[in-house]
Amino acid sequence: MNVFTYGSLVFPEVWMAVTRLSCRKEEAKLHGYQNRRVKDATFPGILHTGRKEDVVEGLLYLDVSAEALERLDRFEDTFYDRQTVEVSGGDSTFAAEAYVVPAEQAHVLSNKIWDRGKFERDHLKDFLVRCCGY
Repeated sequence: MNVFTYGSLVFPEVWMAVTRLSCRKEEAKLHGYQNRRVKDATFPGILHTGRKEDVVEGLLYLDVSAEALERLDRFEDTFYDRQTVEVSGGDSTFAAEAYVVPAEQAHVLSNKIWDRGKFERDHLKDFLVRCCGY
């Protein structure tokens, strides 16, 4: 199974702490979604907008094991819904699982677009300490 990540899991050290799995990965894009910061948190959630101009950049992990997927399911907050989405990477498209905030849970998201660089600079180290042991 393929998994599209767009937040903390794009960082290899977080991916490894959660899944304990080394996977092939590649840059990918998800069209029709926004990557917004979760209210009162440092991590994001994606929300389907249906607008082609909205694009979420992330990493596509390929051939993720069922065990690693179970670990991801336990790691993600309850307001996410794991859904199959279509992402583009290079010249190909892929079906992938992604953790999406469904419309009925959109209230957990702020209006701020998540900033990957700011997360890496200001929050990654503390976030990693909290998620280690998963």
